Amino acid sequence: MKTSMLFLALCLPVYLFAQLNGDYTIGGNNPDFITISAAAAALQTQGEDGPVNLLIRDGVYEEQVQLNGIPGASAFNPVVFQGESQDSSAVIWEWPDASIIDNYVFYGENLSFLYFKHLTMRRPTTGNNGRIVVVLGYADGVFFENCALIGSTGANNFQEDLVLASYCPLIDFKQCRFENGFEGISSAGQFNGPFEGAIHVDQCTFVNQKEAGVFGIYIDHVWVTNSTFLSQNINGNVGILIEDTDNASILTGNYFYFDNTILSGNTAIEMDGQIPTPNASLIANNMIAMFGGNGSSSGIRLLGIEAANVYFNTVRIRKTPGYQCYAALVDNCVAVNLLNNNFVAEGSPTIGYFQEGVQFNDYNNFYTEPGVNWLANLTTGAHCHSVDPGFLDDTDLHVSISD
Repeated sequence: MKTSMLFLALCLPVYLFAQLNGDYTIGGNNPDFITISAAAAALQTQGEDGPVNLLIRDGVYEEQVQLNGIPGASAFNPVVFQGESQDSSAVIWEWPDASIIDNYVFYGENLSFLYFKHLTMRRPTTGNNGRIVVVLGYADGVFFENCALIGSTGANNFQEDLVLASYCPLIDFKQCRFENGFEGISSAGQFNGPFEGAIHVDQCTFVNQKEAGVFGIYIDHVWVTNSTFLSQNINGNVGILIEDTDNASILTGNYFYFDNTILSGNTAIEMDGQIPTPNASLIANNMIAMFGGNGSSSGIRLLGIEAANVYFNTVRIRKTPGYQCYAALVDNCVAVNLLNNNFVAEGSPTIGYFQEGVQFNDYNNFYTEPGVNWLANLTTGAHCHSVDPGFLDDTDLHVSISD
């Protein structure tokens, strides 16, 4: 009997602390883990030796989770936290306390191939200190798919960023929704270089961020594709803001709609600072509509950019008459090409500002109020035109009188 008990005692710890591999449930009836925190603790202490799929049952989970590295995680052995029902509105992961201490729902360091899918992650919708996700450290990427991240409508500073990443090689979002907060996604690298890290965003929606939807600084590049940026009565915010990168960024197929009927100007896309790179950044096939309010708004602002191709964009700004707006602004750049764009600035005495670095500016259509001589202030190619497209629809810039 003693021999049997000794054998069991020796084997039991091995069973309890075996590496994770396969599917596990969180919450609900007879789960493998009662809480998300318990699953995270098991990952960190036991590691994994195969793909791990953590299925979160429908419900509300009020908890903060920390995760510092997952032993065994790799491209072949990813870890996935996901809603079991695949209905992101049915799995709510939140933290209601608005303290500046431990200001997060999820905090991770040194994470590789970690995925979050079909979840709603949120903080209180009023007040300050409303971060949701904080990711730090060098690893191989954190990925979000089909998630909703909802923060405070009273955001005032970076303590209310929905996602804050620092020194993170890759943070990736697909088909996610970001509501409120100061910045939807913020990622920063080392200010003295080398600039490493990247933000990848595809098919996402950003609604009413106070400062910016996507903000990247001191990183390698930013890719934002096929995404939507919506803002109503938010003063001075930016859809995509990129500062100090050392590789080409890609911003294509995005839609910006800023309805600012009371306050001052906004900017859809701004890139500021890019060291020489063999590839030019691409800003193409974006639809930008900015309506109402006083002050100066800009569609596309390029400052200190080494090389960028701006192709097939439509920018329409309609403001209170008399305020200077810029459908496109290029200053202190080296090689920027503006081709096949529609640039519209209604109610503005200006339409563009091209101070330095425009290599080609041709095949573009420009429109300001009738009588404004934009040719006197812009250097353009022979195939540019001053036109009145006669837009009839506030949201579809293709609808014109000729239609």
